[in-house]
Amino acid sequence: MDFADNLKNYQYVLAKMNDNDQGRRNKIKGDFLESVGMSSPKDSDGPEASSMRQQLLLLGCGNSKLGEDILHHFIDLQYHPISRIVQCDVSPVVIKSMRKRCCLHVGSDLMSLVEDDATRLKRFDDEIFDAVLDKGLVDALFCANENEQLRRVVKSAHRVLGKGKCFIFFSFSQPEFLLERSIAGTIAKIVKGKQKGKLKSGGGWSHMEVREMNGIYMYRFIK
Repeated sequence: MDFADNLKNYQYVLAKMNDNDQGRRNKIKGDFLESVGMSSPKDSDGPEASSMRQQLLLLGCGNSKLGEDILHHFIDLQYHPISRIVQCDVSPVVIKSMRKRCCLHVGSDLMSLVEDDATRLKRFDDEIFDAVLDKGLVDALFCANENEQLRRVVKSAHRVLGKGKCFIFFSFSQPEFLLERSIAGTIAKIVKGKQKGKLKSGGGWSHMEVREMNGIYMYRFIK
């Protein structure tokens, strides 16, 4: 079962956190496009469905097969809600290896591999992506106490995202530690006391969600 199928089959425990929410929790059925905040052509009628062009950026891709899994997931379903997956990594060796491995996808323009630093994303213009996804970089920086680099990653993701679009990352770290210690002031500040778990949005994010998924957390920051 691939990554996208896993998201589809999960029952999430959703905790919405913003200025107008007291940390409400409920269970929802998972879906990949819903999780990353992207539209499905099945939800649209007419020419706009076939002309839908959404770009997904994967941060710190390494040699992960995540990008390929996502593409294959929709190829198997015979529809393409994501026009291109852009994978970036700071290592030129990794990018060279990935271009060779993913040559068919790169050649068909479904995927591109870009050497770039996730703390800057200088190769990308503002507001060009429909979703930014990370499954390990944020957690690695948090565990290494690289708080400033972590804040820069979040800031860069915000810059390249379109309005209303999502930055999604996965972490084993609980929100009260990850958010307060590493991203406080950039994203949100946890309010103590009776409203524990309530977050005040900051850094240009309109609101955020934390979803608990069988021992790992999905963080969704919506611009």
